[in-house]
Amino acid sequence: MSYLNLSQALRDFLFPAVMMAFVLLGTFMTSAHAEVYSPNGVPMSPSEWGEKSPDKAAVTVKEALSNADDPKIVSAVSKSSPFTLNLIGSDSAGTIWWSEGDGAEIKLNIINASGSQIGSCTVSSSKGKDGKFDTMC
Repeated sequence: MSYLNLSQALRDFLFPAVMMAFVLLGTFMTSAHAEVYSPNGVPMSPSEWGEKSPDKAAVTVKEALSNADDPKIVSAVSKSSPFTLNLIGSDSAGTIWWSEGDGAEIKLNIINASGSQIGSCTVSSSKGKDGKFDTMC
C-alpha cells in the first residue's frame, strides 16, 4: 500500500467522524430558546410589541407580558426559558388585545420546548395588588 492510498484511507475515515462530532456537539450545545409569536404566526414585530390596549389604561403588549403575574410568561418574553408564547388574535386582522367590558386582555398559549401546549392564559391590562398585571392560566 502506498502513502497516497494510506492518506486517502485516513481522510475517508476521519472526515465523516469529525463531521459527526460537530453535528453531535452542535446538538448538545444548542438549547431551546423562547419566542413570542403574534396571532399571524410570526415573531412579534416592534409595532406589535408597542400595540396599546383599547381601554383607558393604554398598556403596551410588551409592558403587560413583561410584568405578567406568571413566571413562564415573563421568562418567555425575556427569552430566558424554553417556553414559546403564541398570542391569539381577537379578529381576522390579528389584533392582539381583546376588549373585555371596561378593560382589555391578551390571550395566549404556552408551548414547551417539545412543542406541546402546557397552558392557556389571559393577561389583563389591569394590575393586581402586587403591581403585576392580572394573569389567569
